[in-house]
Amino acid sequence: MKKSELRDAIKESFKSLEKKLEKGGKSKIAAEKIAGSIAAKKMHGAGSGPTAKQKARMDEELSGDNFERMSGLVFTRDIENMLKAAESMMKELTDDGYEASEVHEFFTKLISNDI
Repeated sequence: MKKSELRDAIKESFKSLEKKLEKGGKSKIAAEKIAGSIAAKKMHGAGSGPTAKQKARMDEELSGDNFERMSGLVFTRDIENMLKAAESMMKELTDDGYEASEVHEFFTKLISNDI
């Protein structure tokens, strides 16, 4: 994609985001600032996927030895309590109408501290 095409796409994205923010109750000035901030970040590559460092971290797996050592440090009772809490949260979310994929995404973000 050429720079001019990229700028046009971001400009279009900027305008549509600005309109969504205004419809959501933001003032025109606030919507422009928020959309402008996001557009500037996109111009510098934000939102284009994980960085090389993040990909490397995702590729790392917890080796069997490390897993065993970590498991030995955590009390079994704590693990059971954590699993019971997770089951309770999953039941509550699915009872409220969330799909399994949404619940999975929520737990993934929760565990990685993205929430």
